Amino acid sequence: MSSFFITHVEPLHTQKGKEVLFFVREQDLGQKISRSHVVVKEVPHYFLTTNLFSEDVSSVLMQLLNDEEIRKSGLHFELNEYNHSRQFIQAEGSKEEQRILPPPFRCLGTEGEKQDPCGLNSPSKLLQWFYPPGMRLNSLEEIPLPLETAAYRKKYGYIGLEQLLTNNYAVLDIETEGWEQGKDSIFMVVYVSPQRKLIMHNFNFPKLELSEQSREQERFSLIRFDTQPELGEKLTALLHEEDPLWLFGHNIMKFDQIKLRDITKAYAPAVNRHHPIYKSVQGLGRVLTKGRFTLDSYLYHSNHRNYHADNKLEIVSEEFEKSINYKEQAELVLAARGGDTRAFQRLVSYCIGDGLATEKKGLELQGITAQKAYYFRTSPDRVCAASRSTLSRSYWRRRHFLVKGTFEDSWKGWYQQEESFSLDPLKLKFIEKKSQRGFFSDTQIVYLTPFIAAATGLKKRAEGKWQEGANMQRFLESTDEELLKKAFQSTNPEEKFELLQTLNTKLSHLVEEVQKILQRDNYDLNSITTTFSEKSERALAGLFSSHGLRVERGKLFVRNIPIALQRIQAALNKYEVINQGNYFHVILGELRQQELEEKGYGCVMGSGQVLSLSKERFITNPWNESDLDKFIYQGISLRKGNKCNFEKRVLEEVVGKIFSGEAFKTVGKYLDSEISAFLSGDKPSEEYHFIRKRRTHYRNLFGEVLGHINEEVQKEYDDFKANIGERYSSETRDKLHALMSKLQNDFSYPFLEEVLEEIEHPYPSTIELIYPKGYSCGKENVGLMLPATYGFAPDLEKYREKLNEQFRDFYTVLRPKQGELFER
Repeated sequence: MSSFFITHVEPLHTQKGKEVLFFVREQDLGQKISRSHVVVKEVPHYFLTTNLFSEDVSSVLMQLLNDEEIRKSGLHFELNEYNHSRQFIQAEGSKEEQRILPPPFRCLGTEGEKQDPCGLNSPSKLLQWFYPPGMRLNSLEEIPLPLETAAYRKKYGYIGLEQLLTNNYAVLDIETEGWEQGKDSIFMVVYVSPQRKLIMHNFNFPKLELSEQSREQERFSLIRFDTQPELGEKLTALLHEEDPLWLFGHNIMKFDQIKLRDITKAYAPAVNRHHPIYKSVQGLGRVLTKGRFTLDSYLYHSNHRNYHADNKLEIVSEEFEKSINYKEQAELVLAARGGDTRAFQRLVSYCIGDGLATEKKGLELQGITAQKAYYFRTSPDRVCAASRSTLSRSYWRRRHFLVKGTFEDSWKGWYQQEESFSLDPLKLKFIEKKSQRGFFSDTQIVYLTPFIAAATGLKKRAEGKWQEGANMQRFLESTDEELLKKAFQSTNPEEKFELLQTLNTKLSHLVEEVQKILQRDNYDLNSITTTFSEKSERALAGLFSSHGLRVERGKLFVRNIPIALQRIQAALNKYEVINQGNYFHVILGELRQQELEEKGYGCVMGSGQVLSLSKERFITNPWNESDLDKFIYQGISLRKGNKCNFEKRVLEEVVGKIFSGEAFKTVGKYLDSEISAFLSGDKPSEEYHFIRKRRTHYRNLFGEVLGHINEEVQKEYDDFKANIGERYSSETRDKLHALMSKLQNDFSYPFLEEVLEEIEHPYPSTIELIYPKGYSCGKENVGLMLPATYGFAPDLEKYREKLNEQFRDFYTVLRPKQGELFER
């Protein structure tokens, strides 16, 4: 028997009408059916006022009754109670009717009414909250209206994780040529699914046998295409036929899907060919084809395993090694175009290895991604593309909306201003140990979760059983307990960390809101408090009830937080804390891991060597890896940041030597020698270069030039400069050109034209910069860098200052008694 669930929902038109597109997945494991459907249904849009006092409500209602245009419209109004003293008005109708609604409706974005804490001005956001991915349906014809799903206690059921994971999948990866000139086109595509393994290409080798290496990996079919539109047609037909729910890829969200949209011209080609959805979009899209779940290994690792350095697919998967770089790839393409059989075979072999490694890694990540999506009531795509804190914030706002029917602003109203707030000081404050510098061997790496301990009621074991009521139901939901149980059953430290961090992040957002309330009344979460002021009591009650949580359990959670912090502190007092980072603590000695995990205090990631450089800055190798990229880095990166090629190379060499057991004296001499040669100007010119994104450099250069010629125009540019990122909208492009038209008579116009051309390059490459000699190194020019192609000699004194800062902590460890780092 078939079961149905929603995978994606959006308005058919973003600004008018009531029609909504529902992408629904049908699955019948017995009949081996997995296919997608598109259903168009009329769903009213809702416009909400702010929460109003009684006298204000009366005034607004009179205004609505006296407005002739509103009376003639199809709008339906309803008065709802938010709490005992405040109410809000809900209008139900078509999206275009927002233009006739007066303040305090928040749909117009008028001056003074721009606050929209839940993002409800976006019709798509509202729909995603009413109809989250995975929501179960009885049939294609029985899609409920929003208010039938809104009550939190009456919410519709969700499909199980097994249903999500047993749906079919496909790997899709493309290779392009000509991107350096902005004339890129796809020359090869790899497609892998349980049913097929294909290589699509536009070379003149229609029946060529694969190489021995390729045959060893697996047999792939070669399919030739002649034009980009033909490729689009073949891919669309393939997706129609196989209809995979999951798409795995490497950088598929940020690049591949955008190119494929260009050649297919269809936003959702594989769901229903009779409802082609055309949409032109700018920036990062969430799905390659709507109704599917895109698992991008590149973005997933960037956001979710960022305790590694530059943790991309080719690093985390030992089977994935880029056998050719982009330059060699371009050379092979030219050779294959000229009839070189071996060059073509090399390209095919490379794509096959890429596809198979992506399939393996995608299947590894699929389970944890689906679990998080199920947990946060969102799509796996969003798990890949958004941070945990963003997912958490959206989760709690959705809960508030489904419980209260409006914005989460009641409990915030009693204090005057929003404050920027971070929980990081609270997380680390309870470990007041001075960081030790040095290289340590007998250490354990610990991830602490005090908020989980507080939410579980600081549970203890009694005769082999949990004490009655000491589980997540004391405060949150059973899904939290399931996640916690799975984390502590896992034998994989990375998976364990991933699951615990998901739960702790969800709780952290709630603790953040609690801390805001208590700080306004001079309470401190680090101190155990049994009573709160009447004002704080009301605010806390409003916070918890707005999320459908029992108020008394919420108060118990708040009181348990400082208890959990103090108990963790007491437990760690038995050991020596070497250092602490954003995620981990380094403990010297053997921890009682079972007790730590059973009480919800955290988990042990592993044990091994630690290079402790300074406070909140250390490197560790808890899994005895030989690859530096699989170490854990806290407060330091070997490649990222403002580093020249010399710094990147030498940092890797120094870390590798230290962790391989080389004597500190020898490592120190190596570092002295390298730095001395570098500051004498004896290294190759490339060592002094900084690799930067070309668009970022020229965007900043554009602003610097404007600052010298026209202050008014510079201020205008500064207003939208931040919008010029990796991709930017046509609106931003129009603003750039309008600004340029004001400078046509200025002497700098020809130069600015060249800069603008670099900004607008569709696929800007990187640029190599140096600190140039002959320019002041004073504070006002600290960041001044120019392209290496300008021919300037490097400013060695500036590099000396930089290296002094970069390697200071390393010298402190290698030679603790040394004063000056380098001889002048």
